[in-house]
Amino acid sequence: GIFIDSAVFEYQLPQRPEVRELNAAFVCSFGFAMEHLTNYEYRVDGGEWQMAPVFVGLESATQHTVELRVKATSTSFVSEIYTLKVTTSEK
Repeated sequence: GIFIDSAVFEYQLPQRPEVRELNAAFVCSFGFAMEHLTNYEYRVDGGEWQMAPVFVGLESATQHTVELRVKATSTSFVSEIYTLKVTTSEK
């Protein structure tokens, strides 16, 4: 067998940041914009995470699933994901 003898290390893990509940700040027939917060990431309908809270080129009168989270930094983990539904308006 292999035996490793080393000193004991204690490491304090940072707490996971809390995510705020947000609503769409602007909704139209082809997209919407979420409230913009520093260090937040957004995605719609399971797409790629992005820093910009604006989503355009969407179908009108359609419900979309928006997810947002506080992104990971060098000193904290990524937050839990907050999910809400946003429906684009009629044309």
